[in-house]
Amino acid sequence: MATIRQVPSGYWQGIIRKIGYPYQSKTFQLKRDCENWATDTEAKMNRGTFSDMSEAESLTLAKGLEKYLKEITPHKKGAYQDANRINKLIAYTKISSKTFATFKSFDCAKYRDEMAERGLSASTINKELSVISHLFEVALKDWGINCINPVKQIAKPKVENSRERRLSALEEEYLIRALVDNSAGARSNKVVIDIVLFALETGMRKSEPFKLSWPDVDMKGRVAYLRDTKNGKPRAVPLSTKAVKILKGDIDDNDVKIKRGKVFNTTYSALTQSFRRAVARAIRLYEKDTVADMRTEGFLDDFTYHDLRHEATTRLADKLQMHELMKVTGHSDARMLARYYHPKPEDLALKLG
Repeated sequence: MATIRQVPSGYWQGIIRKIGYPYQSKTFQLKRDCENWATDTEAKMNRGTFSDMSEAESLTLAKGLEKYLKEITPHKKGAYQDANRINKLIAYTKISSKTFATFKSFDCAKYRDEMAERGLSASTINKELSVISHLFEVALKDWGINCINPVKQIAKPKVENSRERRLSALEEEYLIRALVDNSAGARSNKVVIDIVLFALETGMRKSEPFKLSWPDVDMKGRVAYLRDTKNGKPRAVPLSTKAVKILKGDIDDNDVKIKRGKVFNTTYSALTQSFRRAVARAIRLYEKDTVADMRTEGFLDDFTYHDLRHEATTRLADKLQMHELMKVTGHSDARMLARYYHPKPEDLALKLG
């Protein structure tokens, strides 16, 4: 039998102690609400359908995200990106202040729509939602919190992965110029320039150059060994003469053999920021050098770092067979690889003769 009592504040507290079930206590402003809660809870216990929601009702998403950031994120391949998304969610109090019990599918759908209104792509929205989804799955399966995953109950935006953005010779010229002469003085990051040029030669993913250590590079055989990749499989990436030259720089062959540590000594964040600034600077340089009537429409418009991988893959496709290209880029599916191959119709026409 539940105990109903009035506390000093004037509110009513319901207490239920039943063998085989955790202690239950809840406070209400009205006595009848307290009695209804007690009756309903005891009935569920008697039917065997009771679920303890006390922890889900007390734990906020902010606290859950902090725990997730500490325990789960460090073991992810995309830990840096994951941490950024989590910190943004923690700062967004409309979501983070809610508990695991009160954050419903309606709230999730509203957040999805807000992201769309801000102009975020379908892919970005889904990545944000996937963090929330995995948080609820971990909370339910590993932390023992009785909750329902709200992300599974809403529709997600359809992602159109097809992208045919090519880097023209003129765009490449201005991009490299902007990277080299970035007007940053002492803040100039030559390593970022090398990574961008290296990406155009190898087609590596944005995170992969950071995983390269000098012992992983065979200068003589012209091969870079990636031990940790997105799909979990190690990959040997053949290096062009230009790629080797980028790696060596001014280093003597004998010095390369004894070199240790990371090949590219900078951070993912530095690369992201430097590349974004370089694109904006390249556009300004181009507009300064060219009269308005003579400018190419869409010059470097919407060009992202990931487009370097598309460009490199297309260039490599002119030299390698499909099965060879898949080994270089790390694609296990030809259909996925096809999304990165964007030949110019004029070039295909020349091949036809």
